[in-house]
Amino acid sequence: MSGRTVLPAIGRLLALGMDIEPLLKEAGVPRAALEDADARLPHEVALDVWHRAVRLSGDASLGIHAAESVRPGAFDVLDYTLRSSATLGEAWGRLTRYYRLLHDAAQVRLTVSGGLAHLTHALPPSLPPLPRQVAEFILTALMVASRQATGVDLIPSRVSFHHAAPDDVSEHVRVFRCEPRFEQPHNGVSVAQAVLETPLLKADSGLSTVLERHTRELLARLPEVQGLVERVRAHAAEGLASGGATNERIAKRLHMSVRTLHRRMRDEGTSLQEVVDTLRRELALRYLEDRRLAIPEVAYLLGFSEASAFHRAFRRWTGTTPAEHRRAPQAVMGDA
Repeated sequence: MSGRTVLPAIGRLLALGMDIEPLLKEAGVPRAALEDADARLPHEVALDVWHRAVRLSGDASLGIHAAESVRPGAFDVLDYTLRSSATLGEAWGRLTRYYRLLHDAAQVRLTVSGGLAHLTHALPPSLPPLPRQVAEFILTALMVASRQATGVDLIPSRVSFHHAAPDDVSEHVRVFRCEPRFEQPHNGVSVAQAVLETPLLKADSGLSTVLERHTRELLARLPEVQGLVERVRAHAAEGLASGGATNERIAKRLHMSVRTLHRRMRDEGTSLQEVVDTLRRELALRYLEDRRLAIPEVAYLLGFSEASAFHRAFRRWTGTTPAEHRRAPQAVMGDA
């Protein structure tokens, strides 16, 4: 996620006169990441900042209140690209195309049916649903920015949230001026289709073309999205020899509980044990090709406490022993 996705929560804390340094330190977010427009944070880390901000502020409606302070430029080039569009519909369409600048995995869609235009925000099934305050920030910020950009007091026909209804929805009604629906399939806002034709106050076709070109260039420079399995493999590989490839340590590095990580891996159609076993097998075959490494050294590099455990695992993986593999590497590799 863009580092800018946590700035509204931090800004709200600062407006309340709170010290944000302990929060950033505990969440593992350097201050520089908040000042760098190109900085990216892991999804779990960004959500952790929001969780901590809610607890520190004691404000159950932090997402709504933070969104009300959103001003032009809050999301850098993407923000200006949207606000220079000719109409609200053009701006929302660009948001669906370029939302990856804010979040790698989120799916933002604009559809029209039954005379209504629906802008929805959802995460893939492999990720847990957005926390309440983050979902409320996204939809509130969308309405606040749309009202600012059009100069029209837009009132949505429908506001939908995936999370359960809180005990008090008065702040939701005040901001959206309609009764939200909860426990819906997606987070989203619906307006009359004709509202998409509303012109924007800062519409500028020349500037819009330049900004959109820059936005596309920024999007093209983003690194390839690394999935959960790849991140688990990376952390496991770093910790094998030091004994750091445990479920607990991998989960901690990914900023989630072991239980959540197990569930997420199950959603991906695999398991922690399967990913670590596959990694160990691949590395074992690679290490054994280097005859400078003694077999006990290979066992150590793979995180086995003793060579006998490595022998049993290798036989399970390949049907042969490490020593036999070295004597006939091509045959064993072909069978594998």
